Amino acid sequence: MIEIRNLLSQPLTFQLAGEEQGLHLRSRQRKQVEDAQVSEEMRTAAKAGFVILTELEQPDGPEARPMAAETADGSSDTAVQPGEEPAAEDGGSSVETKEQPTETTSETTPRKRR
Repeated sequence: MIEIRNLLSQPLTFQLAGEEQGLHLRSRQRKQVEDAQVSEEMRTAAKAGFVILTELEQPDGPEARPMAAETADGSSDTAVQPGEEPAAEDGGSSVETKEQPTETTSETTPRKRR
């Protein structure tokens, strides 16, 4: 399988190889096609930098990494390998931000005249 990803912010349409069907990609969209369906038009667009063609690996055994399973409450249940720590819920950021106090006084400050 080949993944084709549109890199442009506009839709693209390609003719599939060996078929009279087309492939429509919205802006930044990804789709998977069979190796035999990749046309010369798609390869030319990849060389020009409009799309990326990526060959997908087929998982054939127990060495394939488990995918996250979504639980009923919307959180994901992912397997953690020994020696790894689970990722933080906030995207991995461990830096705390402190709000700066804002000055709220009703007095006006005098301005200097030039």
